[in-house]
Amino acid sequence: MKKALSLVLALMMVISIMPMVSSAATVTTTNSNYFTVAQIATAASTLKTSVETNKKLPDTIKIGTYYTATPTFLRMMAAAICNISDGDTTTNVYSKSVATAQNPVDDVTEGKMYKDTYIKLANAVYNYIATNSQAANYYTISEFGKVSHENATYSLARVLAYYKTNGALPNYITFQKWSTITASASTTTDSTSFTIAEIGAAASTLKTSVETNKKLPSTVKVGAYNADTFAFIRMLAVAVVNINGGDTTSKINSKSVAAAQNPLDDVTTEGKMYKDTFVKLANAVITYVTANSRAANYYTVTGFGKVSHENATYSLARVMAYYNTNKALPNYITFQKWSTITGSASTSTGTTTETTVTTTDYHYFTIAEIGAAASTLKTSVETNKKLPATIKIGSYTTATPTFLKMMAVAVRNINNGNTTTKINSKAVAVAQNPVDEVTAGQMYKESYVKLANAVITYIDANNTSANYYTITDFGKVGYENATYSLARVMAYYNTNKALPNYITFQKWSTITAAFTLAQVTAAAATLKTYIESNKKLPDTITVGTAKLTPASFLAVMTKATIDLGAGTKTGAYENKTYSTASSPADSAKSANFQLSEYVSVAKTIYDYMVANGKAINYVDTTNCGRLGFQNLVYRYARVLAYYKTNNALPNYVAVTAWSSVTSTSSSSSSGIEKCPSGYEKYTVATTNCQVNNSTIQSVSKTARGSATTQYNMAFNIYNYLQANTSYWYFYYNTKLGALATWNKRMGNCCDLSHMLVAVWRASGVPARYYHAQITSSSGGRYGHVWAQCYISGKWYHGDLSNNVNTLRTSLPQTCAVVRSFNGTYITLPF
Repeated sequence: MKKALSLVLALMMVISIMPMVSSAATVTTTNSNYFTVAQIATAASTLKTSVETNKKLPDTIKIGTYYTATPTFLRMMAAAICNISDGDTTTNVYSKSVATAQNPVDDVTEGKMYKDTYIKLANAVYNYIATNSQAANYYTISEFGKVSHENATYSLARVLAYYKTNGALPNYITFQKWSTITASASTTTDSTSFTIAEIGAAASTLKTSVETNKKLPSTVKVGAYNADTFAFIRMLAVAVVNINGGDTTSKINSKSVAAAQNPLDDVTTEGKMYKDTFVKLANAVITYVTANSRAANYYTVTGFGKVSHENATYSLARVMAYYNTNKALPNYITFQKWSTITGSASTSTGTTTETTVTTTDYHYFTIAEIGAAASTLKTSVETNKKLPATIKIGSYTTATPTFLKMMAVAVRNINNGNTTTKINSKAVAVAQNPVDEVTAGQMYKESYVKLANAVITYIDANNTSANYYTITDFGKVGYENATYSLARVMAYYNTNKALPNYITFQKWSTITAAFTLAQVTAAAATLKTYIESNKKLPDTITVGTAKLTPASFLAVMTKATIDLGAGTKTGAYENKTYSTASSPADSAKSANFQLSEYVSVAKTIYDYMVANGKAINYVDTTNCGRLGFQNLVYRYARVLAYYKTNNALPNYVAVTAWSSVTSTSSSSSSGIEKCPSGYEKYTVATTNCQVNNSTIQSVSKTARGSATTQYNMAFNIYNYLQANTSYWYFYYNTKLGALATWNKRMGNCCDLSHMLVAVWRASGVPARYYHAQITSSSGGRYGHVWAQCYISGKWYHGDLSNNVNTLRTSLPQTCAVVRSFNGTYITLPF
């Protein structure tokens, strides 16, 4: 037979890595920035220096003007090394978001790692990430053992740092255990804590650095620890808020914070920024970083505009530098644009304009002030169906958990006849997992005073709000419900100057009448299963304990999709009634509904429904044609069902006409089976699989001949392409794609597989790529790719570069033995 397997060299380096995810899924790309080999090598040199200085891997690395997470940069370094090794120093490498390794393991032998081995490591890194969108915990390298994520990153950085200096890859690097590299580390974890004094001293250093060097340093030393400035802005903010709340003794923990991606400083006003405003800025930093685990590009400050990450860091450093000297917060700082700060030859230190705080009640509030703020909180909950993150008391903004304690003290004091003592605002951490399991009814004064006392007792002991407070006759009152209930008590007092005899007490779910993201995605998964089993929409969908019509649930699903597309995972979704679509029309075509488009379409749908009170009839899309109401319900159910399982939006959703979804027929009159439900994703075009191209369509028609069953059609196509194409010279990965491979009538195993998959799909046969390590008849072990098609509940192999074919023939053991399965793919990631 032609095209012996021994001619096929490795697609992937002969290297063992951690098991790959075997699900057929596309790789999600979240960033389209491209960088030269020179830029990556320069950043690698910086990373190398950072590790050797700080004895740990940094969380982020700067490439040009762009900050990226270190796992993402690991992939870029691996790609750059592979390219340089192949003689390609001109192709730019794009950044693609990569999740970090969860539990790195480093179990290695030290010694010289020569070029062929570190290139194998680079290939292993690139291929693992291409399959899993995540860095591996370790990569197993012959003679060296298990190389951890950190050690792999540092090692490849050393390779590129050498390349930056010498214009060539090194012959070898001296390879060490990660524990050897980090042996003298002064590291920290999220449990490492620092005093106000340590943070103040570090702030003084940062302030001086900015005023000397006209830029923000990448790190600052806090105690014995080098913190990056993204983590330090959070520490500064917490310190300012704590001091303002009268707490100068609590230590502040370090926490990893990702970089601001594109800082923006659009300051509209320069001038004096008074205490109430810079405390608001500090609260805004804490709120954003807590919600997003990264620094914001900017913080909008009323009266000043958009304050960039750099400017916010410098401003709070000035506040804490003043505190470091005077042991009091300044009344104000002189605030400037970042461009003024960095562009000026001299910058005011503020020591002549910032004065010592006078004796005021800045951190103590009257019963009247707390009552007025409670009225505002009550209105906010009843309007927005959720608890606000902060509340304004007079001119001061405080986190809601802190305000809960203040309300509880106010209720207790009023009940004891004390309406004159001012109440301190001391920072309180938020409840982590609130639980609300209550009995509704009238909560009389005795009970809500008990609730207030329970709040005070718990917070005094733990400095955090409880998840719930157990009140006899009412059950477990969740953190949110306790806050809202005491706000209602104080709002009544604010109006009537007396505590109410009772409040009408309800479940928090009744108050909010809203669904959590977890409830929405769970309902979407159930809806998807129902449609695929019953070939129709249900009359109602159960979300939490509520029953929604498909029209009402479409509004919920599209809003959730919009939020997830914007990175918001904490939304609450309103149970609002919408009329069904009056004239739905569907003429969808088989195509991929890409992430960017389905998020954009979700906004179109949601905005229409809010404006009109009814479901949209259809939406005309770019790739998928006209999607009718029923089809939209199904597709967004699939989007959110995917999110429920993977905790990420899918890169795309395969679309077909609604009529094909609801069809109960499994075959046509000709005997050719239709694509089974759920397998449509294996019939669509991708970048190198040009299913809809007229030439591919023509080849499909010719190749399948007069077949009357899907099996015979797939077999005829395989034989036709086998007879009319041949294996080309060895090269790595994809070079041609399906169409160019057919035009040349030759290709490597990747490109021949692209062609076979494309022609199968063009005939309606679900097909995918199969990737494995194999041992050839000559004894060599290689990475290899071939195609599979799905017929009558079974996947069949088809390999145009060899005789591996389970259509009519068994897998010839004399030709190839599969040693390890690497993965299957809808679109080949290399």
